[in-house]
Amino acid sequence: MKKLFWSIVLLLGWIGGGCQVWAGPFVLTPRLTLQEKYNDNIFFSEKGELDDWVTRLGLGLEGLYHSSRQKLVVDGKVEVYEYSEYDQFEDTDQFYRGKWDFRATERWDVNALASYRRDSQPDRDLLETGQILGIDRRERQDYGLGTGFVLTEKLSANLNYSYRQEDWDVPTTFDFRVNNIETAWGYNLGGWWPNTTGRLTLGYAVHDYRRNYWRSQSLPGAVSETNTKESIKVQNAVAMLGFSHDISELFYFSLDAGTRYTKTEDSIFQIQYVSTPFGDYSLVLNDATYDTEQWNFNGQAELGYKGLVSEVALSASNELQPSSGGRGAVQRMVLKLRGSRRLTEGFSVGLTLGWYRNEEERSQIVSNPEDSETFVVSPFLKYRFNRFISLEAGYEFATKQDRNTDHEWDRHIASLTCRTSYPFFE
Repeated sequence: MKKLFWSIVLLLGWIGGGCQVWAGPFVLTPRLTLQEKYNDNIFFSEKGELDDWVTRLGLGLEGLYHSSRQKLVVDGKVEVYEYSEYDQFEDTDQFYRGKWDFRATERWDVNALASYRRDSQPDRDLLETGQILGIDRRERQDYGLGTGFVLTEKLSANLNYSYRQEDWDVPTTFDFRVNNIETAWGYNLGGWWPNTTGRLTLGYAVHDYRRNYWRSQSLPGAVSETNTKESIKVQNAVAMLGFSHDISELFYFSLDAGTRYTKTEDSIFQIQYVSTPFGDYSLVLNDATYDTEQWNFNGQAELGYKGLVSEVALSASNELQPSSGGRGAVQRMVLKLRGSRRLTEGFSVGLTLGWYRNEEERSQIVSNPEDSETFVVSPFLKYRFNRFISLEAGYEFATKQDRNTDHEWDRHIASLTCRTSYPFFE
């Protein structure tokens, strides 16, 4: 626990000497998070569950520049995880992000995004994707560039490009690169349907997954090494029609529905090298490429309520998404309910319900691709002492079912989190 102790001392000293700096439209805000939680199944395992108390100490710093024509946000966060019993799982996660929005003219704006994260917690993606990962370290980079135009009083258009890259420190896990370009056209339908905007969305993405690893084996009088190279290239085209509608000042609804065409090229090459006292030789074990094509439904919808003291949103989606730590892309269906309500000036409650299904494309290389369902429920109670300090008690229950084996297992987490962004000078 020495590392945690000195981390607290150094970080509190840094926060104590920090300040919230106002220089015209520029704001610099330090943040501190301290969480203690009990996890009864650290790896969300079906068998051999490990439970432990986990302490998370997070230090963040956000810089904000805002003017009438542009907004720039730069923030970073470091999180130290300490385990009470299994200290071999301790690690430090990092996250850095920059986002820029610029209105060049009254009819033209541009935006850019760049982020980097290095993480290793098993449930790092649970609420986003419904997937549980191991403790292997992942490095993710995201970049984006977009522009928007107001072409007429009723017609607008957007063009966006995004790039994601993931690299793992374990060679048996697939690294991937995803390039995606999307354009969306909006038309004000107020003449036929008040407070409504119609949309046409077209997108094209290329996913490139690769892994290259070795396995050694000792045989009687010989040594064998097998090299496996796998690559998966996914090309995905999407077309959707939809609309967004303000039902009233408090309620809104949006819907986009269409189709996607996906072409997948799945390749594997395996070669075995054997060294014996009589000589060395090699043998190609597998050299194959399989192509598949399919059409599928693609869509998303959301119904929401935004009031003075309450917010509720129900969303659903069915899309092809990258599978972090998995084998290629997955068809991901998500149904999520999020809500919060302020009970008093200081107290508020909230709830998140999520159902996720992740289904990998059937492959002739892998006989048992992922096909799983995950359900998560996470209520919380928060008390805000002032606008700088809050205390939150939370609970999370998650269950996962492997649809290939029909096995099901679950996990419980109870947590207490203190957050502060106190400005010492204004």
